[in-house]
Order: sequence, then C-alpha cells, then structure tokens
Amino acid sequence: MPGNGAATVHWMTPASDNFSGITGYTVSAYVGANLIKTVAVGIVNQATITGLTDRTTYTFKVAAKNTNGTGPQAAAPP
Repeated sequence: MPGNGAATVHWMTPASDNFSGITGYTVSAYVGANLIKTVAVGIVNQATITGLTDRTTYTFKVAAKNTNGTGPQAAAPP
C-alpha cells in the first residue's frame, strides 16, 4: 500500500487482445458490489488508486481496452 487512502494494483497483460493491440486499461474499485471509483490508465501494468478510505476492504477489477472496445473485468483478491 503506497499510503493512506491509496492502493497500488498490479496486473498481467491478457493472453489475447482479439487481434487488436491494447490501448489502455480501466481499473475499478468496489466495496462489496458497489462501484466506488474507476480510473483509466494507458498501456501500463499497474495503477495507484487514491481517494480510498482506510480500513475498508476493496476489490479491484481491471479491464483491457482496444479498438474493439473494453473487455471483461478481471478481479483481484480483496
């Protein structure tokens, strides 16, 4: 954890990009089923999400984007 109210999420590049290069990712933070925040990032494999509440359990989901659209979200453990 990088500091109070923030978390760094890391992910691996998807095995398939449907024959269209990845142009970025969206990283979403959830508390239970409630979407709290979504951040768009470029072609990187990590993002720091700020504005979170300390001592709260979050689940982060990452989706790759390309010219075909945004793929399905992959969830990380809380």
